[in-house]
Amino acid sequence: IENGIGVPESNDVYLGYINSYLHWALGKNFLQTPPRFYDDELMITGEIDAVYENAEGLFIVDYKTPAKESKSWAIQATAYSYLAKKSGYNVKGVVFVKLDKLGHEPKVYHYKEDMDMFLKILDTYRYFFGNKEQENFLDN
Repeated sequence: IENGIGVPESNDVYLGYINSYLHWALGKNFLQTPPRFYDDELMITGEIDAVYENAEGLFIVDYKTPAKESKSWAIQATAYSYLAKKSGYNVKGVVFVKLDKLGHEPKVYHYKEDMDMFLKILDTYRYFFGNKEQENFLDN
């Protein structure tokens, strides 16, 4: 469906996740996934999983497989939105799709951009862990 992803064989250990993905992805208009984003101003980088377009506009997609939502996802979504917009993408939102290992309908999370919170967390992270040339904590 998306960028040449095929359907696995029935004995594939990831079959549940892929079936969950197929529930969600069917009928969506996926665009070419952009290369990794970089921002020299904030010294951050991030790589998104996918982009799709609907009547509302462009949406960034991040696929997740853990059992529950993480508090960091909203911050990660803000960073992705910021990076995409700085790179010229007119993003309307960020969607995190938590795939189900048994193949059921995935849980979908929509996050609103909160740049103030992101910058506070980035400053705190750098305070505790140092200010490296580029932080790559967005891809977790």
